[in-house]
Amino acid sequence: MGDAIEPALRKAIQDKPTLETRRRLQALLDDLEGRERLGSLRAIEVLERIGDKPARDLLRRWSHGAAGTWLTEEARMSIRRLQQRN
Repeated sequence: MGDAIEPALRKAIQDKPTLETRRRLQALLDDLEGRERLGSLRAIEVLERIGDKPARDLLRRWSHGAAGTWLTEEARMSIRRLQQRN
């Protein structure tokens, strides 16, 4: 499920589960952060450097993803930086 499940995992941790449940939830979050984020960050950086219309369109599409997810927020920040350059 990738980034789409991240907000739910974070909320579950905030709800003060048992120690074992918290440990397992945190392990899932750590795994998400390690695998998916590096590739996503590289893709966002490349699209930002390209900066043409198709690249901006893809960043905009990603910026409308699930609220609070890492990819959505990074895409929004990238769009802001592109707008500041112009």
